[in-house]
Amino acid sequence: MNAASLPNKLDELRELSNANKAHLIGISETWISSQFSDQELALPGMTLFRNDRKTGIGGGVAIYISSCLEVHQVHNLEFNNLEESIWC
Repeated sequence: MNAASLPNKLDELRELSNANKAHLIGISETWISSQFSDQELALPGMTLFRNDRKTGIGGGVAIYISSCLEVHQVHNLEFNNLEESIWC
């Protein structure tokens, strides 16, 4: 999903997640920064992994993964030239 501002799409995302019993939701263009806590962006039954753009505006990626799955973020696969990526 290209969110073009995740905070503005949270209600829609919650509805989609519940209706489809999603196990994984990938989002680009989250447009979020450290001013938003993980709690503010939480979806029930999902674990949030995010990589906010460090400079400029826009950008950012996030993955919501079902809490019933055992998942860990893999940091050694993240590269400086792939700033907006997440590996789990």
